Formats: sequence, structure tokens, C-alpha cells
Amino acid sequence: MKRVLIIFFLLAILPMTTFAQSVREEQGSVKVYFRVGATTIDEAYKNNGRMLSEFAEIINACKQDKAARIGRISIVSSTSPEGSKAINDRIAQQRAKAIADWLMAKTSAELVCDVVSTKTDWGMLISAVERRKDVPYKQEVLNIMRNTPEFTKVNGYVVASRLAKLKSLYNSVPYNWLLNNIFPNMRYAAASTTIEWELRKTLTITTATPMAFPYGGGAGTIKFEKSVADGIIPAATCDAEWINSIKATESSVDFVVAENSEYTSRTSTITLNYGGADYQVVVNQEPKPVPVVPPVAKPEPTPAPTSELVSEKKPFYMAIKTNMLYDVVAVPNLGIEFDLGKRFSLAANYTHAWWSSAAKNFYWRYYGAEASLRWWFGKSSRVKPLQGHHIGVNYQIMTYDFQLGGKGILAGKPGGTLIDRPSHTVALEYGYSVPIARRLNIDFVIGAGYNWGIFDEYIPIDGHDVWQATKRRQYFGPTKAEISLVWLIGRGNYNKDKGKEAKR
Repeated sequence: MKRVLIIFFLLAILPMTTFAQSVREEQGSVKVYFRVGATTIDEAYKNNGRMLSEFAEIINACKQDKAARIGRISIVSSTSPEGSKAINDRIAQQRAKAIADWLMAKTSAELVCDVVSTKTDWGMLISAVERRKDVPYKQEVLNIMRNTPEFTKVNGYVVASRLAKLKSLYNSVPYNWLLNNIFPNMRYAAASTTIEWELRKTLTITTATPMAFPYGGGAGTIKFEKSVADGIIPAATCDAEWINSIKATESSVDFVVAENSEYTSRTSTITLNYGGADYQVVVNQEPKPVPVVPPVAKPEPTPAPTSELVSEKKPFYMAIKTNMLYDVVAVPNLGIEFDLGKRFSLAANYTHAWWSSAAKNFYWRYYGAEASLRWWFGKSSRVKPLQGHHIGVNYQIMTYDFQLGGKGILAGKPGGTLIDRPSHTVALEYGYSVPIARRLNIDFVIGAGYNWGIFDEYIPIDGHDVWQATKRRQYFGPTKAEISLVWLIGRGNYNKDKGKEAKR
């Protein structure tokens, strides 16, 4: 009697997941055949060795995968009806156990095997006969299988059976046909299990990283693949202000890198959060190029025009002036003023009048010097020196001799010099210089302070000047009045809004 054991382990992948599921299941199949009457596995028989090895590889691979869980293995055996019940049950149990022992020995997994033996599967036998068209006396055979009890017992003893009735039908012709064509397919054992994989939500970044951008910036895209098609859009964030316009979809993240205005490179990270894990993509940007000035060959020097030479020199500001109030009273005077920078100037004047007529007792004599340190202010003074408002400190030293036909006064030592018994004045002054022509100003000045000195009084008698008294002068009050005509001299020292500008 030939026995065949079949182990079923379905390999066909059955998708069991939806967007809400977190587990997928897989099953597979394998067949193992036994020789007649044997209860041990012969790996050289038919394809037993290859099929069992493939099955063991699946079990071992699942053990290495932390996401996989192997269910209980159920081994169910069945026999064809031609043997005795006791023999069939014993063979089925031994063969099922042999398969369980082999799996435990060939795999490193901790398996739980349920070994179950069954009786003759008459339902399977009836279905097999119904599908075949070449069964002899088919209707009679089906009638016995459907309506005759498997065993008929009297007083605890079997007196009739379904199998015995099939054997006696038409001299065992139908039975022998079943024995050769149907019964071999009923000698089987089936082992089945389910392997479950936990579906972990992970991302795989497919874009090459780190991502590099030129200093001018540009648009970028991070592409990725998800382990589960769950319709969820990962959250994408970045702390850098120069990475903006971040927009995520189910398969990519778009962003824009701004232009780098610095001469140093910069780096930041875009973080994708999915399935409770963070995935970071580094973004680098080049620095702004440092300008490179190419060397320029120096040309041979050529003589520059006179106007260009003048323009390259620094401006120079000075003035020559005369106090027209003194000129009106026949006291010639001449002054000079220099710009010192930072809106300061230094002015100096000299006055000399020596008019006389002894016959008429007329003397109009005056000579002296003065100096002023001035500070200029106001809008005009910021445009050009020596114009606008000014304040200053004034010092004067002088001698004089005035006689108009009667009593005369004399300051200074007769026949002496300017420093022999002069009069002195120290005063504060204020003035304003007004442009009137391209190189002409009028400077209005008043001063007040302290004047001191010694002078003599005399009268003419018989053609001689007779001394009358010597007096000391100490005076507080106005000490200066000036309306000067000023001639501006120097490079750039002209009034731009008066006449045509000169070429520099």
C-alpha cells in the first residue's frame, strides 16, 4: 500500500493591508511524499529535499526579521479508506510527527506544532468521484458513499461497512478503479501557518545628499519613498531663514534657497517627520565670490594739462582786504586772512596815516596793527571757508596824534616806535561776510571790549606844541567797527553762484 504525505504551506502573497492596517500576512505550500508504509522522511524521494529546504529557509528568514511573527504550525493528516482504521491512524500520527521533528531540527526558530490525525475524508472522496467522468458505475458508487453508513455495529461488533459494500460492487471493478486513481490523492498530511509582518512606516530618501546650491540660490526638491502607502504627507521644517517656501507632498518636498550675500558658506538641515521618526537632509550653499580685481598695467606717465594739475592740488583759501570805514576818514589800511581748517581763520590788519601841516596846526597821524582769531559758523561757512557768520577774539596795538588847529592828543612816545607807550585793546567781535562777486565779499564786523593806555594833551603856542597834561585811558565799550572789501585769493576760493565757475 502506497502512502503519500502532503504538507501545504501557501506561498501566494495575499495583500491584507489598507491605509488603516499595520500588519500584512503571507502563506505558502510544499508537498512531501512518503514511500509505501514508511514513516520517516526520505529527502532523496521525489522533490522532498528541495521543498523542505525552501520551507526551512522561509522560517529562518522570518526569524531574522524583527517585524515578522510566526504563528502556530498545524499538521493535519488523512488516509485513504483501504487500510484498517488502526493502521491508518498510527501511520498518519507518525508521519505528521516526523515532519514536526524535521522542522524543529532544521530551523532555529521556536516553533509550536499542533499534530492532528483525521479519519478518512469521505467528503473529499465524494467530490473527487463527482468530478471524474470515467468512474465505472459512477452513480452506484456515489449512492453507496452517500447513503451507506461508514460502519454498522451489532452488540459492539462491526458487521458491515461502506468500504466492504464498495468492494463487493460488481466484482470489485469500481473499487479497484478507485484504488488506483482516487485513493493515492487522499493519502496526505497538511501543515499550515501564518507569518505576520508589522508594517513599519519609514521613509527612504532617494535624493542625493547633502544637497549643494550655488551662492545665487535656487529651487530644490527632496524625493523619498514611503514603506506604506498611507496617504499621509510628512511634516517638513527648517530653522534657517534662507530656506523658505517649503511644501511637502506624499512623495517629495519642494523648497527655495535664497541668494547668499555673505562671503562665507552656510549649512542647514531640512527635517522630515514621518511615523514618529525624523529624517534629516543637509543643505549646503556656496559663499558669495570675492571680487577679484585683475592687475592693470600702469601706462607711461604723460604730461597732464595745466587745468588737471591744478584740480589735483588741495584748495587754498586766503583773502586781502581793506576797512572802507578807515579809508573814508583817510586812514589807509590793509589786511590779510588765512583759513586754518575746521572753520577757523586768522586775520591781521595794519593801518598807517601820517598827514600833517605845522603851519595850520593840523596833525592826522595814526598807525597800528591788530589780529583776530575767528570761528565761522552757519550754512554758508559749511559750503566754503571765509564766508557767512563768524565770531572771534581781537587784539589791537596803536599810536596816534590828532590835532585840528587847537588842542591835540598824542598816544605813544614822541619820536618813538609803535611799541613805545602804545594803547592796547582786547575785545570780542562778531561779523558776517557777504559774497558780492565771484571773488569779492563785504565783511561787516563790530567789536566790544577793553581799551587802555597813556596819552598826552597839548596846545600850540607861538609855533610850538606845549604839553598840558598826561592822562591814562581805561575804557569798556565798543572798540571796533569794520566794513571791509574782501578779495578772495587761492585755489577754489571763489563764490560759485557769482559769475562763471573756473575750470579746475
